Amino acid sequence: MASGEAFGGLKEWALRYVKHRDISVKKITAVKDTDYGFRVANSDGTSTDCIIQPSLKGLSSRFVSAAVGNTLVVTLSNDENIRAVYSMWDALAANQGLLIVFVSPFSGQEDKWVLRPYLHNKVCDRSSLLQGLRAMAELVEPVDAETLAVRVREQGF
Repeated sequence: MASGEAFGGLKEWALRYVKHRDISVKKITAVKDTDYGFRVANSDGTSTDCIIQPSLKGLSSRFVSAAVGNTLVVTLSNDENIRAVYSMWDALAANQGLLIVFVSPFSGQEDKWVLRPYLHNKVCDRSSLLQGLRAMAELVEPVDAETLAVRVREQGF
């Protein structure tokens, strides 16, 4: 059940993150649960799909390409997910509305790092992309689904 607990923990973290980012603009009008996470409706008529994906390993580039509009993917910060992003970089970078948040809720320093592949693709050197992604993740302690599930069970959120 670790993956279910990791999904729930990440979903709770993501909801707090989204609401916190909305404090100053106050655009959120509704949040609706979905099978993949939740959808945020805004007062300006826009919406954002928040996809909770503890592991990006099984995520297909076709799924990423099908995402339209604003899409927020919340995943765990670890080397497996960094390598998955690297392997499907072209599909990710083609989506202008995609934001990926790599999370480690119980990290001692930073608890997240953020990647907007479309913009990062414009400034990154493809030959050092993997090294750059790993450098961005350095201040966030890596975590896997099982470890997150145990921490959520022990400490809650």
